[in-house]
Amino acid sequence: MTTASGHSVMTARGWRTNSRDKSFKYRNANAASLAACIATLQAKAAARLAIFRWSVLNVLIGNADAHLKNLSFFSSSKGYQLAPFYDLVSTVVYNTPTYNETGEPWPGVELSMPMGDTRHFSDISRKNVLAFADELGLRAAGAATQLDRLLHDLGHHVALTRAHINEIAQPDAGEIRLLDSIERLPIAEMSRALR
Repeated sequence: MTTASGHSVMTARGWRTNSRDKSFKYRNANAASLAACIATLQAKAAARLAIFRWSVLNVLIGNADAHLKNLSFFSSSKGYQLAPFYDLVSTVVYNTPTYNETGEPWPGVELSMPMGDTRHFSDISRKNVLAFADELGLRAAGAATQLDRLLHDLGHHVALTRAHINEIAQPDAGEIRLLDSIERLPIAEMSRALR
């Protein structure tokens, strides 16, 4: 695909896995694969930090489907550059008592990629996320500062997002219940686990 500015776009899955089967995007979703992608990018430090923040956001919102195909890169004559993030959704809200009919109940849901030495939301800790940052190549102090900043600003961004949703979408009672569940479960529980 080519953008209006003439850049080619490809996903991490398409870029690194042209001849791989569909399960690769889950099986190989880990810090080592992300670090390998980062190593080929034009702005490595900025990409490393952005991918760390993306990974933390996916934990906070409960996105258990944040696999390699959800990362894209622009390709130009200067090299590869990380594209804006997309497909940021709370999938685990459907594993809560209100919505769960099958599958692993929250918070025992499996992460889309390991964070440190854990594979489940129920085991997420600050230590796990900082170990993940280390695997990406971030310095410990910088990763801790970024994590603290994300957690500090989280309440403000959640309130701002809810205000935009209320203004633009005018959610009905069922949608409001779903949004409330996302705030009370993955966002509240994961932010406490990461402090």
